[in-house]
Amino acid sequence: MNLPVLDFPSLWRGTRCARQLRSIIETSACFNPKLCGPDDLQAAGIFPPGLRSGEGAERLDWLFNRQQEQDVHDLAAALFPGVRRIEGDTLWEIEGETLREMGWLGATAGKRQKSLNLHKDNWMDVLPRLPGLADPGFLDRFLWVRPDYLFQETETTWILVMVRSGSRLRDSYIAEAGFIQTVLARKGIQLSQCLLLGANENYLRPSGAAGEAGPINARDFFQLHSLNHSIKHQRQPLIDAIPRILTDAGADRPCDQARTCPLCSQDLPAAPEHSVHTLHRGGKAVDLLEAQGIHDLADIDRADAKARAELKDRHFIQINSIRNGRPHVDRSGLSSFLRTIRFPVLFLDFETTAQALPPAAGIRPWEHVPFMFSAHRAETPADLAPVAEPPALIYLMDPRKSRQEQLPALAASLVSAAEGCASVVVYGGALESHVLLRLGQLLPEHARRFGELRSALVDLQIPFQQFHYYHPRQYGKLSLKKVLPLLSQSSHLDLDLQSGGEANLSFYSMANPQALPPDIGDAFQGDGANARLAALRRYCAMDTWGLVGILSALFALAE
Repeated sequence: MNLPVLDFPSLWRGTRCARQLRSIIETSACFNPKLCGPDDLQAAGIFPPGLRSGEGAERLDWLFNRQQEQDVHDLAAALFPGVRRIEGDTLWEIEGETLREMGWLGATAGKRQKSLNLHKDNWMDVLPRLPGLADPGFLDRFLWVRPDYLFQETETTWILVMVRSGSRLRDSYIAEAGFIQTVLARKGIQLSQCLLLGANENYLRPSGAAGEAGPINARDFFQLHSLNHSIKHQRQPLIDAIPRILTDAGADRPCDQARTCPLCSQDLPAAPEHSVHTLHRGGKAVDLLEAQGIHDLADIDRADAKARAELKDRHFIQINSIRNGRPHVDRSGLSSFLRTIRFPVLFLDFETTAQALPPAAGIRPWEHVPFMFSAHRAETPADLAPVAEPPALIYLMDPRKSRQEQLPALAASLVSAAEGCASVVVYGGALESHVLLRLGQLLPEHARRFGELRSALVDLQIPFQQFHYYHPRQYGKLSLKKVLPLLSQSSHLDLDLQSGGEANLSFYSMANPQALPPDIGDAFQGDGANARLAALRRYCAMDTWGLVGILSALFALAE
């Protein structure tokens, strides 16, 4: 197996699946000096055909995440205006320019102090005063690294700064920093500090003139984390795992997560309809059952005492429902739940986006901000009877206008829709609870009413979480999209949008068409945007109307 240049994203994939790395190697998809792009991953067969061209959800998701990282990197550049940025068309040009600049910095360093004694309190003050390089590149045999920033601390030591859009430490960040540190050490470059520059999760974007969102101050937006301790205590540094990864890749061995791997799953035999993996939150029980060669819940009687001890009451409800071939219905449990609902009822669903750079004043990095809601009122249980068309009230922001400008109108529309309602029915209520809380904080004139609506929330997922109802065709899932077609004639399958993630990406793409490649940017403007707005309305209305259908069915089952 001939090795092209391997970067961190490629090897990190290899830690999870050596076959993915092998496919990348065979298609030479690792040449990208910063990141494997969608074309590279498509060529390697790792993502489905919708990624390479068109506006498929996979490609939009990749483009969205790439744009978030780019936005954060652009903001970070304001912190370090004096660094020398390394550019080049090939890896060798980039490394050559890097080494020349490092040599020049070393020659002009003079007798710089031996240690800066860096602390969290002074990192942001010290780093901008140090000579540094942006996007340097280093090639060690077949391993390629391109740090975001290197700052010269002394004549012999350097400080690594990685810029990431996330607000919390991730294993991948630590692994990448350790990988860079080792490759640089092989090149004779000593790092005294490895720092992560990430979003400050407590940052709130300020207000600007005329009620608009104010500018984002980079100093306030970012926070620095030292990765030194985490790197030192890695369970297995990536660099040490490379021989095993390459051996497995050369042998074309399937990975340990073959069931969910996009490559290895293609070679698996067809799973039984009711696989042990469909046990709801099966955890250790699934591992023990598979270790005994039990893959079908129909064979659960062969399980030993140790495996059976891991099965919970909900699992036996699942198994018995499958054996009986009909739904499990706990009428007493359903009746108790339904008594918590008071009419008039408002059925409510939000759609939100979350971005690294907050789109409105008072918003945090990656906070979910609503751009749409759909609502339906039922004055009495008799109003739950199905109708031909979902009569949902829909408020959808204009993606061409600022979120800041439109939040008050969205809030006022919701307050009007909820007038006089005693219960607010949602499905999986964490998002709705958070959005109502934050709307009240951002718009104090509605704070009291939104507090009342939060107190009136009723989560329609609860009877399914508590297994008061279970259908064999749920396959262990409790989502609205899995439950709805089993209890009503409605389904999301005929919609253009199939998930909240797709809806969010669609709205973000319409709001930021300039961030899209030319081949799909036009599809989110003009007539294309109008079609997508209509698809958003249908999707959100179906979510809300699904709540009506499910509640109607639960009342009928409880009788």
